[in-house]
Order: sequence, then C-alpha cells, then structure tokens
Amino acid sequence: MGQLYFMSGANAGLSKRIDEIKESSRPPELQLVKIVDSSCTECFDINQISSAVQSLNVKITKTDAVEYSSDMAKQLISQLGIKKIPALVFSGETNKPEIASLMSQIGAGVKDGTYYIESIPPYRNLESGSVEGVVTKVTITDASCQTCYDPSLHDQILPGFGISPTNEYTYDRVSAEGKQLIEKYNITKVPTILLSPESRLYPRIVQVWNSVGTIEADGWYVFRDTGQMGNYTDLTTGTVVSE
Repeated sequence: MGQLYFMSGANAGLSKRIDEIKESSRPPELQLVKIVDSSCTECFDINQISSAVQSLNVKITKTDAVEYSSDMAKQLISQLGIKKIPALVFSGETNKPEIASLMSQIGAGVKDGTYYIESIPPYRNLESGSVEGVVTKVTITDASCQTCYDPSLHDQILPGFGISPTNEYTYDRVSAEGKQLIEKYNITKVPTILLSPESRLYPRIVQVWNSVGTIEADGWYVFRDTGQMGNYTDLTTGTVVSE
C-alpha cells in the first residue's frame, strides 16, 4: 500500500513537472490592437512590426485595427499616454518572462502590464497634429563621370537605418539647383546625397552620421565620405578619384 502511494505521488509529481515544462515552452498568447490613421499615407506601415512579432515565439490570438479617432483608440491613448500614431498595443499573457525581454528588444513601452510601440517615424504627433519624420533625399550627380559610383547604392543602405525617403530629387552638379547646393553646403565631392532635417527622428542614422558626413546649421544631413562608396569627382581639382 505504501509503495502504491509512493508511486502514485511520484507519478503526480512527474505529471506536474511535465505540465510545467509544456507551459513554459508554450508561446505566450497576446492580443493586439493596431491604432492607425488611414488618412496618413506617409506614416510608417505598422504591419511590418506586427508581422515581425508574430514571426517570433508569440501567438497572437486576436487582432483589431482601430482608427485613432475611435472611442477604443482614445481610451488606449489616454490610458497609456500614447503621443504618436500609428501604434501597437499588446495585452494578454504579458507577465510571461520572455515577453519582457522581447518587448525590450523591439523598443516597446509598458504601463500597467500593457506593452505598446508608438515612436517609429513617419508618424502623426498627436500633440501637434502634424506628420513628422517624412524625409526628403536630394542626390547630386555628375553626368560627365562615367566611372563614378552609382548614388542609388544609398537606397540600399538607408532602409537599414530605418529611413525610406518619401520625397526624392536628383540634380546634376552643373544644373542651377546642383550648383546652388554645392555652394551652400561647400560640397567638394560628387556624387553625394543630402537628407532633410527630419532625419533627426531616426536614432540610428544620427548615431553614425558624424562619421560619414555633416549635419549643417539648417539641419540638413550632407554625405561627405564618398570615397567609401567608390569613385567620385573631386570638385576642387576637377579630377576623378579612383577608390
């Protein structure tokens, strides 16, 4: 009898341990609310983040998309102190240990056990009502240089820093616009690019820019490390520099 009791107790303990292992390995279940502004065509596509989260060890059991002007959105905005949209709000099993680590990695804020992401530009600033983080890229080319690097290479690099320019303009160095920019910013090497002051809202580009360019007094970002990209024209000597 004692042996049976011992075996029964051992089995119960083993069963409990198995259940604990299963529970710890089970993906946390979260509910997701997307707060959007359908009128903002320039705003960041928040679906990129929600898709990335769902690809991790997380199970999204419910997803709602609501306009920021809706009652539900207003309640969440007030409750969490959200100041920028679009935004993502996560609720559910947010107390599981791995959730805190995951949310920290993706830059989420937290209040009362509810996680939210709000600060990816371009976004609408709810305090000012304006859309911020819309970046303009200006490219200065040199049509006379057949061996100079292709400035479209920058288009492959900028997304890695979170920037996808909304507006883009291209001017040759001998055009009126090109000459004006070259003189204004004392540009000595082309091709090159300039990014508008809204770039300041992208932390990753701000962190590295001083090593590849200058931030001018009016806030424009001027790329100057052209040799890193390939051949370029040195405007002070009029010669092509091969890298």
